[in-house]
Amino acid sequence: MAVQVGPGGAQNSNSILSKTKEQMKAYRNECLHTMSTTPYPRSGPFCNRTFENFICWPDGFPGQMVNVNCPWYIPKTPRAVSDGHAFRQCGTDGSWLWDVETNATWYNLMECFDNSSQHDHFGNIMQLLNDICTVGYSLSLSSLLLASIILLVFRRLHCTRNFIHLNLFASFMLRALSMIWKDAMISQKYRQFWKELSSDQALEHAEVKEDPAICKLTAVLMHYGVTASYCWLLVEGLYLHTLLVMSVVSGARLLRAFVAFGWGTPVLFITPWIVLKYRYENYSCWMQNDNMKFWWIIRLPIMISIVINFFIFMWIISVVISKLRAHQMCRIDIRCRLAKSTLTLIPLLGAHGVVFVFLTEEHAVGTLRYIKLYYELFFASIQGLLVAVLYCFINSEVQAEFRRHWHSWRSERTRNRRSSSVRPLKTTTCNERSQTHGERTDSTDV
Repeated sequence: MAVQVGPGGAQNSNSILSKTKEQMKAYRNECLHTMSTTPYPRSGPFCNRTFENFICWPDGFPGQMVNVNCPWYIPKTPRAVSDGHAFRQCGTDGSWLWDVETNATWYNLMECFDNSSQHDHFGNIMQLLNDICTVGYSLSLSSLLLASIILLVFRRLHCTRNFIHLNLFASFMLRALSMIWKDAMISQKYRQFWKELSSDQALEHAEVKEDPAICKLTAVLMHYGVTASYCWLLVEGLYLHTLLVMSVVSGARLLRAFVAFGWGTPVLFITPWIVLKYRYENYSCWMQNDNMKFWWIIRLPIMISIVINFFIFMWIISVVISKLRAHQMCRIDIRCRLAKSTLTLIPLLGAHGVVFVFLTEEHAVGTLRYIKLYYELFFASIQGLLVAVLYCFINSEVQAEFRRHWHSWRSERTRNRRSSSVRPLKTTTCNERSQTHGERTDSTDV
């Protein structure tokens, strides 16, 4: 699963593929021009010049190990191997050495790709990030779906607080779905990219196509889901603040206002971003941010919501401390309840996001960048799982409702068993009793 975190994440493979194709054509045209202007050897056998394996090969003499510079157009070729060479063996019969195992011409491109330990370390880090995103968002999606079903099925759990939780769950599910969908599309494009890169004809005749509408729709849904999730986190904070400040709260009126804010506010920022992307950056599936001013249209409201929720979080913690002290509890009980309240509120309000809120991707470099990626991707992917567990699966009201239904089901089952085990007594009528008595009298007389 490909990772993308704002503008500093993985670029869309469609942009890389398009640029590589254009550079490949330029490299090939230059190669063909060189081959057409260079004179052939005058006598003796030789291996023919050719453009094969996306490399321009000159003539080779029998027994010669031909080496050429690595192609300059190969994407992400590090400077450490920019002076590397590709090798090919010319046989004694004047034909290129054939590899029986691969059933193709033998060549060696090891120096054209970075096989250093540093590159391997970077690849391992990115692979680990991909695994974290895949597992985290998958667990969050499944747990949120189950939690939503539970809150909807039990009617006694229908209240303003749980309806707000349901909308938060829905925003997290939209976020997880869009992330998984986006990463699947990027992985498919990378596979297609390397497949076309390994085929000379595919690159030669390939045309640079515009990004499909579904690709851009994926980017829109991803950014809308992320923005909506932060809006609903802010709604959770505002609702808690309202409950603590106001003595009387109109749940229905608040819920309508919160729904309009949670789902409508992201549209106010996504719409101008779509317009600017369509007019000025209509490429790379809208996932590459060349103009950072466009990216700030989405980034700024997210940062503001994180900061506001953090202040609400700190204010709620101070209120909890004052109430615990007012009950004259011992320090150990105060610390335990405070820790429980803090750990419960952190995922609900997204307070963990304040750690790197002011450290943008373009300013995070080196080890700090890896720490930021790990931290943000890990908590972003499992936040939905934490919220579902804390506010549904281990919630006391939900557990009480499960117990009530369980006891009701057991009682009903017990009554059914008892009713089925008791056999009805056979009753006789007066005529039957008289006939039986008469038969007994007759038998006695006899």
